[in-house]
Parts: sequence; C-alpha cells; structure tokens
Amino acid sequence: ENLPSHQRQVGFLSAEKQEITYRALARMVATTPKEESKGYLQWDMKHSIRKNINYYRSSWLTILEPGDYFVYSRVTFSKSHVKEPLTSWVKMRKTEEEEEKVMMAASCSLSDSASSPQLCTASQGDLISLERGDQLSVWVPDLSLVNYKDGATVFGMYKL
Repeated sequence: ENLPSHQRQVGFLSAEKQEITYRALARMVATTPKEESKGYLQWDMKHSIRKNINYYRSSWLTILEPGDYFVYSRVTFSKSHVKEPLTSWVKMRKTEEEEEKVMMAASCSLSDSASSPQLCTASQGDLISLERGDQLSVWVPDLSLVNYKDGATVFGMYKL
C-alpha cells in the first residue's frame, strides 16, 4: 500500500485484522451478591472481560452488535437444596419490563454423603442469534448454594 512513512511505522492493521481484534465477547466471573438480585448472578468486574458488550444492573449483559453468538455458563454449586434441583438458567429479555425467556438450562446433583465437601457444576452452551439491545443473565433458585471461589462460576459469550 502507498501509506505515508509515519503510518507504515505505526503498523496500521488491515480491516480484516481489526474486525477480529474487536469482535464482541464477554467472560464474566461471579461474585458474592452485594445486593438483592432475585436469583440473578452478579459479576466481579475486576476479573471479568467485556468487549463491545454492555453491562447493566450488576447482572445483565446487553448486546451491541447483532449476530450469532456462542453463549455459555458454568455454575458450580457447593451445597445442595432439600427440595430444589441444582439448576441454572440463561435468561434473555428485550427490555427491562419484558418477561424473560429461558434460553438454556443445566442441572447437576450432589450425592447424599455428607462425609466430604462436594461440588457439582452445571455447564451449558449454545449458539444463539441475538439482536442489538437483547439482554442476557444467569439465574439460579438459591444464590446461597453457588460456589463463588476462584472463577468456579462464569458466564460468557462471543460473536461468531
């Protein structure tokens, strides 16, 4: 290309490389809830990564670029519940007022043996077509059963 010498020295990226560099993605690490969130996991922003995806009200990720995304979650539980299965749901909504739609669900179970500490992980991932403004979050019936240590519980997505 015929670039002025100062631009060649800086090393401008081609349009194709820039697109890859700035592709929308998020990897959110769960944190112990600091406020009432009605079962929605909250995220530790110091240890989470976001590019071209917004963060809303401690729990929701908002899509800025429409397209196909691989969405995943991994929720680790450290305690069982007497009546409820250990389940996590990835939910989506178009607006704050609109009812959420379950996009994915995953469950796991702990054995009845109380002799040693136990963990179980509910993992899920799927390809989802998303529009600008769509919001996604992870919901569990009881936040006190979730393991919040060392990135054991994460949620993320990347645009394909």
